Amino acid sequence: MMNAKLIASIHRTAISQWIVQTRKILFSVLFFLALSVPGYSTIRYVKSGNPTPSYPYTTWTTASDSIQKVVDICQSGDTILIGTGIYREEVISENPGRDLAIIGVDVDSCVIDMSLLPQFEYRHAFLVSDNLSMENMTIKTIMYSTNHTGIWVTVLTNSTKVNIRNNRFIGRFYKSLSTQLVTGTISGNFFFNTEIGIEVSDNPSIEPPIIVFDNLVYRCAISIIGAYGVFINNLVLDFSNAGLFIPIFGGSGRFFNNLVIGKKGYPVDGLDYARGTFRNNVIRNCTTAVYPWNVRPLDLVNNSIDSCTKIFDLIQGGVVTGNISYNNFYGYDEISTDTTKLNPDTLIYSSFDPMYESLDSTNYRLQMYSPLIDAGDPNILDVDGTRSDIGRYGGPYGESYQYKDLPPKKPRFTLVTKQNGKIIFNWQGGTEADFNLFSLHRDRNPQFMPDESNLIYSDRDTIYSDSLLDPTGNYTYKITAKDNQGLISRWDSVTVVLTDIADGPELNPEAVVLYQNYPNPFNPSTTIRFRLDSPGEVILRVYDVNGALVTVLNNGWLPAGEHERDFTPGKVGSMDDIASGVYFYNLTVRDENLKPVFIKSDKMMFIK
Repeated sequence: MMNAKLIASIHRTAISQWIVQTRKILFSVLFFLALSVPGYSTIRYVKSGNPTPSYPYTTWTTASDSIQKVVDICQSGDTILIGTGIYREEVISENPGRDLAIIGVDVDSCVIDMSLLPQFEYRHAFLVSDNLSMENMTIKTIMYSTNHTGIWVTVLTNSTKVNIRNNRFIGRFYKSLSTQLVTGTISGNFFFNTEIGIEVSDNPSIEPPIIVFDNLVYRCAISIIGAYGVFINNLVLDFSNAGLFIPIFGGSGRFFNNLVIGKKGYPVDGLDYARGTFRNNVIRNCTTAVYPWNVRPLDLVNNSIDSCTKIFDLIQGGVVTGNISYNNFYGYDEISTDTTKLNPDTLIYSSFDPMYESLDSTNYRLQMYSPLIDAGDPNILDVDGTRSDIGRYGGPYGESYQYKDLPPKKPRFTLVTKQNGKIIFNWQGGTEADFNLFSLHRDRNPQFMPDESNLIYSDRDTIYSDSLLDPTGNYTYKITAKDNQGLISRWDSVTVVLTDIADGPELNPEAVVLYQNYPNPFNPSTTIRFRLDSPGEVILRVYDVNGALVTVLNNGWLPAGEHERDFTPGKVGSMDDIASGVYFYNLTVRDENLKPVFIKSDKMMFIK
């Protein structure tokens, strides 16, 4: 879960960016209106508690004390400037075809508060049928009803155009912003703790489609119902039901470069009732990443999906069809609920640690040496003209940035037991593509600094048995990870009080072990060894540094025991001129139900 400080930081950054833009736009609007033909368009003012309101409200001195009073007299093209203050009213404007602009002077202090209004069945801060521009307003409530909405833009016949940006929606609305038969843009808004942050509905074929971009949707969802829209670079975070909701009433959308992160511990779907186009999104912390309903075509390409229980949940006749390719699935329990409706081997996908810069931020940029760099669909290009990256910053709607060479993630101790006077350590880590080895250090002093003098283990395995000459007192252990560039992670630390650790059960060797290839570097060939403790379906693939599949060394059922496969680049199909460089081998093992029980990748070097 994202903390309050981070959310505040994200919002402050977004607000600061929009302030500059808003000031420019406001100046342009005022300048244009000043030069307009008198009587065609007018600037009207609203100021909360103004003691001297006077029709037609064309100065701050004569400003109306009510937004509704000004809306009632506006002509097409008029602009309403909202002064600082709290406005407790419901505004209704049903004038299809009228152009209306509502601009607050400051998003922090221009507030429509519905909390103290009578709680009628239907309640909206704004109910409009106009072509609407709205900026710099905060709309809040504590009410909750399925008929309560912050802004509801509706029209029954012709489409309405909107430009809704840099507003805040805070509170228990069922829908913060709902639009019907609408074109235009929704951008730079902040939606907090509502049921549905943004709903686009009832425009299945309107061109151009509405474009929804750069919004922060926190603890709520984006919904598209019987509609067609384009959604770019939105942050949908910490939701407890669904992130992107496309129900069965028809419609579809195009979703590019969005960040969709569910609330940990909740049964949530990343893409609920999914249909349409989903490219270069990041989806995390979901029970189900993609939840199709019935037979719905999907365009699921270049997405990074990780830390989800399962990738697809196929029920009620659901079958995954369409273009599903070049995605990275990482840290999941199963590909699909019903594998008879989905053969994972037909999908073009990888299973690598994405190597994000940070999981505590919202940028999810890729580190240098990430296997997702230049690993997307080769027919899709990044903004710098190279092959597309997988993830949030790839593709034509992405962003070019400098890849950072960062240290590995801190490894973490997971289990410490004592057996026959030995201390057995287990830990997690070393999943990065450029990972080299772990270093385990030991000292009596808990404040010691890891160095060569206290190094007791240096290798790639994640288990170590320490035989102590003096098995009494306390020992502190610290573990670090190092990459191929020599960068070292932060350490994890555990202090062992030997008298407090009871003898544990005998540890079994790992069920599946993937060994480092030998020789490495190699020319002309190398051997990849692995061990199975039980029979399983084994897929052993080799990828190049761009994530393109080079060859499949094994794809089928194998018995328990030791196995090995040779990789000779010069004998891979017609690839006689395979280049020197780094290659990755990936071992995936599935049980009799085709559930993945082991997925691991490692790196090797081919030198001509």
